[in-house]
Amino acid sequence: MSTFDLSYEEAGDITLRTAGWQAFATWWDTVPQSTGDACNNLVADCAVKPDAAGLTALYEEGFGFLSTVLGGEILSRSGVPGGVLGAKFPMVSLKEARAAHLRADVLRKAANELAPVSETQSEEDAKKFAALAAELDALTPELIPLDVLDVAERVGGRRVRFYRTGAGLLALKPPGRAAGSSFTDAVAAIGAKQQGASYAEANKALVLACAVTPDAPTLLGMIESSPGLVYALADDLREAASGGKALARP
Repeated sequence: MSTFDLSYEEAGDITLRTAGWQAFATWWDTVPQSTGDACNNLVADCAVKPDAAGLTALYEEGFGFLSTVLGGEILSRSGVPGGVLGAKFPMVSLKEARAAHLRADVLRKAANELAPVSETQSEEDAKKFAALAAELDALTPELIPLDVLDVAERVGGRRVRFYRTGAGLLALKPPGRAAGSSFTDAVAAIGAKQQGASYAEANKALVLACAVTPDAPTLLGMIESSPGLVYALADDLREAASGGKALARP
């Protein structure tokens, strides 16, 4: 895990490391019982300088909320978007990604037709051209390459989703019946207080079952260095597999 330095006017200089999967999973599984304890334990697991004991002594000097601040810093550097609980990564569906390319083609064609060929271009055409060019300039960086879309659709099907994360672009498909059943069984084991049952591990297995590009083994390695990927992806994948908004009920 990588280390990072923080400096505070009163608390001084603090060095922490980013969370690996095990430390992150322990935090995640502990949050429902005690958010404060979960945060304290996460910071202790990631403490470098001062060490865990030194940070505890610092808290007792009147910095009782410092662990919450440090926990947010760790989470933001461990894959959780902005270190904000409940935050999600920007996502586009395959349908939306292909529609963006179609829109870009329309804009290019229209802009080419209005492109100034002389100083006699009308003021109205100049304004239209500027508007088209501005929209195209804003859209172009968001376009996902067509070959990436083609591969993802071939591997993951028409409902594949693309997430822009701090670790790069990820393509995942909503979970199918087997992955959904496994997750439900894992949650039931937690409710039954079975030894070793873990909500974090259940979500990790779900996300890996949805991997398209990169594949599951590669994504597993990314999760070890950016465990917050699972935290920010799992809810959206479960929601995507729930059928969407009910349009009518008898």
